[in-house]
Amino acid sequence: MSNLYHTYPWDCLLSIKDNDPVFIESEPLLRSLSYQEFFTSQFCSSRNLILDCGVGASPDLNKPMDHVSKDPHWGVWYLRMIRDIMPRVVVVPDSLGCSSVTRSNFYLYEYIIKAMWTPRPPELMYVIQAATWKEARSEIDFACTYRGITWVGFPRLVHYWGDTQDADELAEIRIKFVSSVITKLKDSEKKIHLLGMNNTRELYWAGNNDISCDTRLASLAGFHGFDVRDTRPPNLKIDLAESFTKNQVEAILKNIQILNHIYKE
Repeated sequence: MSNLYHTYPWDCLLSIKDNDPVFIESEPLLRSLSYQEFFTSQFCSSRNLILDCGVGASPDLNKPMDHVSKDPHWGVWYLRMIRDIMPRVVVVPDSLGCSSVTRSNFYLYEYIIKAMWTPRPPELMYVIQAATWKEARSEIDFACTYRGITWVGFPRLVHYWGDTQDADELAEIRIKFVSSVITKLKDSEKKIHLLGMNNTRELYWAGNNDISCDTRLASLAGFHGFDVRDTRPPNLKIDLAESFTKNQVEAILKNIQILNHIYKE
């Protein structure tokens, strides 16, 4: 089943209903014990959760890895979050632009996660990292044949999209690439996910092609005060673990409804 997964700021967490699709970013979990405890407690009624490792989530497109923790024990912490949150889907840590490291990481995490959970471990998402379209297509071939991969994720920002930082251009490039491999992936019974929706054109396309995606656009628009239907402005920052005003919370929840409607049109 395809879904639109939203990120939720701290002040919007209690609005999450049973089985709402929720995208959990690792960075606010790492910084805020309160934010973390919501998802590890009985207050989080939804189990339709994707837990993201955070690679490429930086709002600064010039420094997409700038936010990633340098803690050498980060991998142990992430595995603990998987255990405590029990998400439906885990984004296995990828390496920006490097398919070989991404694949090695997947083998390692798959082994550990299967050892930690029996008989029903979470579903694993393999992120397509590469330097070129040709290499990315090779990664698609691997994902289609490897049984341990349930989900295939396409990043918002990656080397094989080129040098553009324009959200509309990124959306069109990703649509073009995913369109060229969608039949192969679906024939291999892989679930397709767009990591970080760029604009509502991409959102509408994903919904009409039975593709899942996630977005923090509702929160960004509500916090910064722009129309959620407009193109995502560049380099906007938001701290999901901080408090928001009542007006911002109302705007965010309204934006979620607007985006859900566009996705399901």
